[in-house]
Amino acid sequence: MEQRKTAGKAAKKADSRAAKQTTGKAVKKADNRTAKQATDKAAKEVGNRTAKQATGKAVKETDNRTAKQVADKAAKKVNNRAAKQATGRAAKETDNRAEKKAADSLQCPVQKKCGGCKYQGMTYRQQRHIKQRQVEKLLGPFGKVQPFMDMEMPYYYRNKVHAAIQRLRSGEIVCGTYEANSHKIVPVEQCLIEDRKCGEIIRSIRDMCKSFKIKPYDEDTGYGLLRHVLVRRGFRTGEVMVVLVLGKLTLDNDTFENTRKSRFFERWTSRV
Repeated sequence: MEQRKTAGKAAKKADSRAAKQTTGKAVKKADNRTAKQATDKAAKEVGNRTAKQATGKAVKETDNRTAKQVADKAAKKVNNRAAKQATGRAAKETDNRAEKKAADSLQCPVQKKCGGCKYQGMTYRQQRHIKQRQVEKLLGPFGKVQPFMDMEMPYYYRNKVHAAIQRLRSGEIVCGTYEANSHKIVPVEQCLIEDRKCGEIIRSIRDMCKSFKIKPYDEDTGYGLLRHVLVRRGFRTGEVMVVLVLGKLTLDNDTFENTRKSRFFERWTSRV
């Protein structure tokens, strides 16, 4: 009996130990599995974070590269535009200098008769000196007068040109300005200070008067139609305004009909 009890206890102990060992193994396996899962999860998170960081870095580098390319392209355009402007400005200054030098050698053929200006018989430097002294004499008592600034091109700058039209006894039609203190017209073919395009328009109108039977106004007889021509040109806009000053308030039927049939206005306008 006693031996049986002892054997039972030993068997029970053996079973408990085996169960405990089995449980320990199962727990250890479960812990290993959990640890592995946790490790895999952590590694995955680290990998995702690393990949995300690498992607962000690559995107950032791409953006920086793109921004740099855009900035370089914009800077290149600005430099090209600046270089082009500088080249254009230099070319313009060269042209003005050459044109000024050529104009300095010219002499106005009617400088002593024309009443349009008083200084064309002098060089530009002499003109500037005289005008500087005149301004200092007038404004000097009130303050200091600064030196005059030179013009880039002191010729052909008048954008408003006025010319009188007259018919000579020989029948020739001329255009020009009045002689000083008189109503006598001084014929002018080319003025050194008036815009050349304006002069071309005035001369075109003068040349077309005879063809279209447009008679200049005669102050002595009061007969005739065209009296003055006024041309204004916008240097920046390129627009041109032409004003024909007539010697009559109204046109008689014959004059109006001849002018209309000849298409005088349409033809010289097309030349502008």
